[in-house]
Amino acid sequence: MNPKDFPEDAVHENGNYENKCVVCGSHFIGLKRRVLCKECYQRPPVTFSQRIAELEEAVRVLAHDRVHGIADMIGAAVINNHTARAAVEKARKG
Repeated sequence: MNPKDFPEDAVHENGNYENKCVVCGSHFIGLKRRVLCKECYQRPPVTFSQRIAELEEAVRVLAHDRVHGIADMIGAAVINNHTARAAVEKARKG
């Protein structure tokens, strides 16, 4: 038995649907309109300050990834530009 399922929902007409948890992404069996698996549903609520800290960390990680992604693209453009110039010079020389 999956600990994320709601076996108590099975007695209801619409209690055997496969759903996807919006928090952890796991699939679970339960009522048709459930959006949280049993584990996420039973987890203690997150405080506002905890959520702010999580969001700040996510923004920091995204900003870091974006900066490095842009730097990688610039580096690739410089390399491609250098390679193109070398090819043009080689073609001119004959």
